[in-house]
Amino acid sequence: MNARRILALVAAQLLIAGAAQATTVSTGALLRNGGQLACLVTNASPSPLTVDIRVMYEHGARAGGYSITLAPSETRYSSSTSATIDHCEFTFPGNPKRVRALVCSGPVGGPCTATAPAQ
Repeated sequence: MNARRILALVAAQLLIAGAAQATTVSTGALLRNGGQLACLVTNASPSPLTVDIRVMYEHGARAGGYSITLAPSETRYSSSTSATIDHCEFTFPGNPKRVRALVCSGPVGGPCTATAPAQ
């Protein structure tokens, strides 16, 4: 095998390995003030994207959430009214620019009164 072919095979393997890696973005902590906390994510990519939406306890354990495949521009959320919930995490394959995500808090069933973006 010549050196050029070996380099091409190595490059192809690196591309495949990079595409399979997961990206996780997290929000900062946000107080609920007696209401609910919601984790919202929008697929900002031009193709379907599977996202794991995680509602997180203040001590770092997962409180809830689910995985879903979002169509382009589709938004979904997961929420909780637990007093010890304080932030969100979103995991998906590829570039962090593929999603727009945030945490919001507000009264149960009401509008968001505070938000924090995922980074």
